[in-house]
Amino acid sequence: EQNAVGLKRILHRATRSVAVLEGDRAFKKLHAHERRLAALPGEENFRPALRGDLLLHIGRQQGELCEAKGGLSRRFRIPTLLAAWYPEWVRNVPVNLHVIRGLMGCCFLLTDGDASVMIDTGLVGETILIRRLVRKLGLTPQSIKAILLTHGHLDHAGNLAQLKGWTGAKVLAHAEEARHVAGTYPYTGVARWCGRLEAAGRFLFRYRAAAIDEFLTDGQELPFWGGLRVIHLPGHTAGHCGFFSARHKLLFSGDMFASYFFNVHKPPAILNSVPELLPASVEKIRRLGPRWIVPCHFDFLDGKLHRRRFAKLYGMADWETFNSQPSTPNLQ
Repeated sequence: EQNAVGLKRILHRATRSVAVLEGDRAFKKLHAHERRLAALPGEENFRPALRGDLLLHIGRQQGELCEAKGGLSRRFRIPTLLAAWYPEWVRNVPVNLHVIRGLMGCCFLLTDGDASVMIDTGLVGETILIRRLVRKLGLTPQSIKAILLTHGHLDHAGNLAQLKGWTGAKVLAHAEEARHVAGTYPYTGVARWCGRLEAAGRFLFRYRAAAIDEFLTDGQELPFWGGLRVIHLPGHTAGHCGFFSARHKLLFSGDMFASYFFNVHKPPAILNSVPELLPASVEKIRRLGPRWIVPCHFDFLDGKLHRRRFAKLYGMADWETFNSQPSTPNLQ
């Protein structure tokens, strides 16, 4: 009962104070309330639950605040940032995989001391979060040796020039992505809408292109993070690639699908440059049989959850759950 009363009081104070703050001030305030949580008797047995409740309360308060104002506000981003910073929200992935959640998706920092690597760079503004994370982990910009691109769409390569300049890292991507990164890809058919959206985004966000230093090929083994294998998965774009860690049996699947609890879906038709190649890419993932899958658009960082969602989305049996041969993928 004493814990319940103390928790209610702390949650009330945290919700009122953190909801009206921004960025680092919000984090500092949250840590102050966490110190109060630590003073509760027996807190070591339920601290993860307390953190989760605290974040949910903040999120609920933020939503009500924005709705009362009749629209979104900058404060609405705080629960997302907090969620990305707390390990209790992470399951079934290696501990040295760090997510930077941006405006339209996620990019990743794979830490390995002075041989760390980025996968994708986000759309706009993620550079602030990436620099903060690098400092928090005790790394330097020079610790990042390479930037791997799953593909060259703007929401994945938007901060490429800034991060390349800040870190001095080489940019590695498939040769087919060079025109996407340069903003000169000749979209056709319904995908012309993707080209129009990207042209608007490049103008609004003052996009600067960056050169790709090394072209990737299917099956190429990269000497990062204990070994990453390039898995060419064309369809979304001609040079779309995933990256597979054999050590962890984890596949970074790029934009093969988006995985949210309210909407697990295939990449929209208007965003796919060569959709006729998607079925073969789905089959390649099925045959690879990764234990964990991490897409670039998701809700919770849970490799097992996303593997199950991927299998269900494409009409396959979960290869880690069933011993029988998976059924034919649903590619319609």
